[in-house]
Amino acid sequence: MRLFVLILVPVCAAGAGCADGGYYWHNPAKTRAQAKRDCLRCRNLAVAEASQAVAEYYYGHSATARGPNGSGHGIDPSDADCSALRGWTEWGATYQENVFRGCMKHKGYRLTSVAGR
Repeated sequence: MRLFVLILVPVCAAGAGCADGGYYWHNPAKTRAQAKRDCLRCRNLAVAEASQAVAEYYYGHSATARGPNGSGHGIDPSDADCSALRGWTEWGATYQENVFRGCMKHKGYRLTSVAGR
């Protein structure tokens, strides 16, 4: 599991920030310090949940790994160049981003354009 988590987290961390490419998370009822804390909590939650989900799908099956679409892959976790491993990493990144966005929305934030300030 460590190999995959080490690959997953650096790839995902860049996309799970509080401000990204002209957008930021805004809640008028929160201070900047509260927003930073909420963002950090949501990011940590997203990393933990995505890592767990990938570990369950990727390592939870002895002979093959089965993902959300039910397809089986004979993935060798020691093969870092394996295209299936890259696919799992992308799936994990998407999962993490969805958890992060859901967490921020649940806390009352909305993604706002910097240009719309």
